[in-house]
Amino acid sequence: MALDVLSLARVSLTLGFLLAASREDLKTRTVDDRYWQVLGVIGLCLLAYEMLDMGAEPAHYLLLFPIALLFYDPYIDREPLYDKGKFCWPAIAAFGLAAAATAAAVYWGGFTRLLVVPAMFVLVYGLYFTNVIHGGADAKALMSIALVVPWYPVIPGLPLISTPEPLIDLVDVTFPFVLLVLMMASLSVMFLPLYNLAANARRGCLVLPMAFFGRRVPVVEAEKAQVWPMERLVDGKLQRALFPKRGRNLQGEYDALKSAGIAEVWVTHKIPFIIPITAGLVLAAVVGNVVYWFGRLVA
Repeated sequence: MALDVLSLARVSLTLGFLLAASREDLKTRTVDDRYWQVLGVIGLCLLAYEMLDMGAEPAHYLLLFPIALLFYDPYIDREPLYDKGKFCWPAIAAFGLAAAATAAAVYWGGFTRLLVVPAMFVLVYGLYFTNVIHGGADAKALMSIALVVPWYPVIPGLPLISTPEPLIDLVDVTFPFVLLVLMMASLSVMFLPLYNLAANARRGCLVLPMAFFGRRVPVVEAEKAQVWPMERLVDGKLQRALFPKRGRNLQGEYDALKSAGIAEVWVTHKIPFIIPITAGLVLAAVVGNVVYWFGRLVA
């Protein structure tokens, strides 16, 4: 298999940025947006270069606008599209133009696998707003991968599970590379519930199902740790949630617990998920599409 220099550049650049972001995520559970903003510029340039090199239909270049808009919109400080009876007309107009550009690209240029990129952005948006992806940096990292490495990379000797050449375009569209990265990343943290259960069993604190997802610690310790409280006071009553929502006033919740004389609270770790995403990228590039391989085994 010949070396695909573009594939190697895409994977190497993305891996380098993810490694740097992983270090920051491990220390502070936050990642500077500039990592993803720079990766976005690189991804758009590589995508435009590939389109030019492959002789893409002129109409397909219109797709660069919705791709850029969807990618960079999370970094724009703007009003919601609709809030309290008020529309954000500039944003609505921009998204309307993006939809029109997409429709025009398909109408005049036909369907293209480039549509996978904005489709993956929309999917990541959905996963984030439904709290499946908990961290904003995690969502931005996945969007960056979808843009910079939109197709399965072609590197000599890799992946170990190769896709037959006639099916490559089909697999790129039906199970994009970023989905495989997310699946690999998710698998890498699936052992945590068992670890939590074993640790809680050793401490004699087997309160189910809480014991699968976290641990019980003093409130004063939780305040200083990288954790989400799974318990909080609501109207004077203690409520539990296995999957705490983001955007909460954590210090206010801790203060309320202490004021009520509650000394300990169940918490779940803030997982530095950029690290599993980085591992997922490496595994996806090295191992290949295990979903396709499994499908062939059971077929």
